[in-house]
Amino acid sequence: MSLWGVGQETATAVMGAGGAVVGAALTGMFTVRGARRQAAAAVQAGLAQAASAYLGPLDTARRAAQREAYVRLMTAAQSYATEVRPVLRLARGMDRAAANTDSLSRREAASEAAAEADFRDRISAVNNPNPVSTAVQHVELEGPAEVAEAARQVRAATTGLFRTLRQAGHSERVAGGVVPPDPERSWTRHEELLTAIERFTQAAQEHLNRRDHPRSDERPGRWARVPAFFSRSSARRTTT
Repeated sequence: MSLWGVGQETATAVMGAGGAVVGAALTGMFTVRGARRQAAAAVQAGLAQAASAYLGPLDTARRAAQREAYVRLMTAAQSYATEVRPVLRLARGMDRAAANTDSLSRREAASEAAAEADFRDRISAVNNPNPVSTAVQHVELEGPAEVAEAARQVRAATTGLFRTLRQAGHSERVAGGVVPPDPERSWTRHEELLTAIERFTQAAQEHLNRRDHPRSDERPGRWARVPAFFSRSSARRTTT
């Protein structure tokens, strides 16, 4: 065999050996990458399982706390609406009398004044919005945002009725001066409160009856930061 033939055989052998080494290296690299991906997937699956096991009881506790806050507000608001209803006609009478003061005789005016004092005492005995305001604060703490907003509407309606009943029998001050009170204003405020309670009840039911998948713009309340622990832990483990 010539030297040229020997050289060709040697080169061929060397190239074959080199290819085998490169192939083995590539195979090993892809194997390592595959193993890392599998490990990362296993970590993610483990964290998801741990999150599910942890968040299940946590979600139950959260829903229980929210339900308790919602029921407390509905009870307080309904109680206030029920307690003030009997005095709405008294407020109407006082507002009607204030609107017709000029047509009353001196004796009738004195009688109206005595009746007004009694009416005010009876109205003041039930006109207490504080339990509603306290219950609204609890709902704001528990969230989420849409339920808290509905709760604030209940508080606004309660405050409006409270102020209207307190001003029963007094004329209304407007930009152009003083005008006689609307005899129906207390009933109007009472209807507004009942509507706000109904809307809050609907918002609370919709939240409690759906799974907990908060939107990106939602403020779920005081429990919002707990699930973030698992996502941060997952991110740290998969990047190392």
